[in-house]
Amino acid sequence: MRKSVFMSICAALVSVLLVGTSGCGPLLIPPVEQQILSGAEESSQSEASSANGRDESSAPQRQEESSSASGVPFEQEPEDSFDYSRYIGEWIPVSRIDAKDVSYRGGSLLTIESAQGGNVRFSLTSVSAGANGRAAQVEGTCSCFNGKGTYIFDDDGWGNAGTLQMEFLEDGSISLTAQSTGAEGDKGILGSSGTYYSTNAKATYTGAPENQQAVVVEADGSSAIVSLKIWENGAWESVISVSGMVGKSGITVSPSETTTATPEGVFRLGFSFGLKKPDTKLDFRTVTKDTYWVDDSGSKYYNMWRESTSGKDWSSAEALYSQFTKGSMRHCIVMEFNGNGLTSDGVKAGGGSVIFFCGRAGELTATNGDIYIKDADMVEMLSYLDKDKNPVIAVWPRGE
Repeated sequence: MRKSVFMSICAALVSVLLVGTSGCGPLLIPPVEQQILSGAEESSQSEASSANGRDESSAPQRQEESSSASGVPFEQEPEDSFDYSRYIGEWIPVSRIDAKDVSYRGGSLLTIESAQGGNVRFSLTSVSAGANGRAAQVEGTCSCFNGKGTYIFDDDGWGNAGTLQMEFLEDGSISLTAQSTGAEGDKGILGSSGTYYSTNAKATYTGAPENQQAVVVEADGSSAIVSLKIWENGAWESVISVSGMVGKSGITVSPSETTTATPEGVFRLGFSFGLKKPDTKLDFRTVTKDTYWVDDSGSKYYNMWRESTSGKDWSSAEALYSQFTKGSMRHCIVMEFNGNGLTSDGVKAGGGSVIFFCGRAGELTATNGDIYIKDADMVEMLSYLDKDKNPVIAVWPRGE
């Protein structure tokens, strides 16, 4: 078809040339024929290009694609500049004063063993409270980036499976979140969620544990070393350490009305009491002639302070006033091992009563369960103790 059109155009041109040569003017090509000729030339060029195997219209597009493929190289992911080595050491929950406290009150102990880049080698052990507490454990290497990582565990020794989310915080603490991939619960490792701090890692904790003051009683038989530790500048500092005495039968995890042993464990320190208030930030109660401490386990006031005999339902109680005026007691603090001494909350009938932490005048001797130190030492301790610091008293064997 294109060839026929081209031949027709050529015949027309020949005719025009013949006519044109007979006149004197220039050779003129009518506009219509000129357009047809131009179209025929373009068509001819297109056919020639096709014959050569080239598609001119697609060439620029291929060049653009090639340019895109060989453009700017891929950006590499930024390196993790977080210093995990600062966190190598032993970590305990902020609700505990040290690793031994974890074994007594229960909790978790986290150990960061090593850190190479973002690969953090750790072990996490959770124990239930008590001397025979059951332990669960997870250990492995957690891959971290920008201070965060997640570790998947399939068995913690209690049959739990789940994930541990670990975040290394700039305040010098580690946040742990344990989540179960099976049945929900808070046993074993699943109960380890919380904030952890360390006293032996390079990362200094700028916050504070829940208990910022602790009287630590390390017993050996009926004798003891009694120390006051306070949390200050990111570490526990021992400010006072003196000799003391505990029960004639040493210490026990099962106190009762029939034993002469001091309760073993970690307990809150309650209010102080005596004839005159000392310099202290603990709550204070003044002992009067009408002050009694009930030791009748059948009474609704068992192991409680009573200021009068009104409503008396007990058969036995200790008259505290005579202990301070005729005896050697001077300043005392309630140990909340069996209730707080003011209400029946947490009181176990027959679980022990009238056991205090006291400063005494004169020579120290073994007790029926109280903890004794010299009164001058007690006055000094009282000057430090502050109820807003949530002080506790920890009683455990020396050297363990």
